[in-house]
Amino acid sequence: MGKVAARSGRRSVLGELGSSGSVTRIVATYAVVATIWILISDVVARVWTLNPNLLTGVSVAKGVVFVAVTSGLLFVLVRDYFARIQRVVDQLEDSEHQLRHAFESTVKVLGRVTEMRDPYTAGHQQRVSALAVAIARRMGMQETQVADIEIAGTIHDVGKMAVPFEILNKSGRLTPSELGMIHEHAQASYDILSHAHIPGDVVELVYQHHERCDGSGYPRGLKAQEILMGAKVLMVADVAEAISSERPYRPALGVEAARAEIEQGVGTLYDETVCHAFIEELEECGLTFERMSGDIEVGIPR
Repeated sequence: MGKVAARSGRRSVLGELGSSGSVTRIVATYAVVATIWILISDVVARVWTLNPNLLTGVSVAKGVVFVAVTSGLLFVLVRDYFARIQRVVDQLEDSEHQLRHAFESTVKVLGRVTEMRDPYTAGHQQRVSALAVAIARRMGMQETQVADIEIAGTIHDVGKMAVPFEILNKSGRLTPSELGMIHEHAQASYDILSHAHIPGDVVELVYQHHERCDGSGYPRGLKAQEILMGAKVLMVADVAEAISSERPYRPALGVEAARAEIEQGVGTLYDETVCHAFIEELEECGLTFERMSGDIEVGIPR
């Protein structure tokens, strides 16, 4: 649908600039005026100038008038053309804004749908996204990368829709087969999102957020050099939020427990640069997820 809208927008833009033949009209008008002037001006000058000695002066005046008239004509035509260009730019900006708004709304809806199915997930994805963005900005990552991380964080658990509700909310220890089903949510997330033509690295970030730098993660067992930096940021934010929050099988362990887990995994499970940025964020700003949640109504985290 987005591609159709984009093609339609491009056709509208090209139509605004090209269908009326603006450039052709400028050139043709100038050529016609110049040709007519050249063909008749000398004749008119000879008829109106009875004194041959004045012919040279009249010719000069004729040239000055020609320059003045055609310059004015070109000014009007070019001004009109640039006004058309400005209208096209405004249309493009408006279309881009509408597409971006539609995309962001779709992402939010997808995140909400995930959370509605699992009350323990409510607010988790938004908080992970907010913390991951804070870490990424502290690391000095480019805004395009930060934007991908923010979107990926908002929908990173969408694959949990494929996990049975009773397993997601089981209060006791999971069996190996149940744990395997939980681990499948990363692959399910990829399978869902890969058909959406989401720009940037969003889909791959979601796919990789449960990988670990030593290769012990899932679903593909990727190692440090194979994992995108954005995914390394997401994995730390995800672990920190999960430990800090309540789960069906345990109460919230708190921020200090989250910090201890990240510090224990520095350079092995988690990227060293990301861990340092997380700890700096924790020490300077505090890991207050209520602060990061904005106006989101947070239920029991999952």
